[in-house]
Amino acid sequence: MFAALESDGKGRWGNGSFPNAEALEPLGSKIRQRWIVRFLPSAQNNMLTKEQKEKVTSIAKNLVGVPYVYGASPDKAPAEFDCSSFVLYLYKQIGFTLPRSTILQAADPQSKEVESASNHSNLEAGDLLFMRGPQGHYNDELFPDKEVCIGHMVMYLGSDEIIHAKQSNGVVTIEKLSDFIKIPKYGIVLVKRY
Repeated sequence: MFAALESDGKGRWGNGSFPNAEALEPLGSKIRQRWIVRFLPSAQNNMLTKEQKEKVTSIAKNLVGVPYVYGASPDKAPAEFDCSSFVLYLYKQIGFTLPRSTILQAADPQSKEVESASNHSNLEAGDLLFMRGPQGHYNDELFPDKEVCIGHMVMYLGSDEIIHAKQSNGVVTIEKLSDFIKIPKYGIVLVKRY
């Protein structure tokens, strides 16, 4: 099974599932008129192993202090990051290809939603926590029947710790989740797991 994350060219995004790449052929020119971001294996058997979780959190911790740059280009990694290029880089190191932006990472059909946005005891190392944030590119149409409003993201390290590229600190930083979520603009609205 493959999933395609695509744009209709008017800023609206959607996704669809196809049994294989050949299933797209009947769509012909219609599909060529759309921007296909990528094809991914479905999330069914594609979750992080314990070893991958340990590796991604270890790599992340070694990047503490790397400068934050708004809109940082992925090709500048690991010299600079924004919140989504940081996670993009981390997951690339363990063999996962993620979309570039925070909003698309939140909508990625490769990951699964974890029902623990308010219950932090269910979080696992490597989980991605999404929040409105002080600025961002919001496309709430990606989440039907739900007001999600994504603008910032962090990765959970375990033991009440998160890591992220944070504009106000100017660098990649580790913080206590319990302290971070007390800041009104950083309420968690979605948790995703690979």
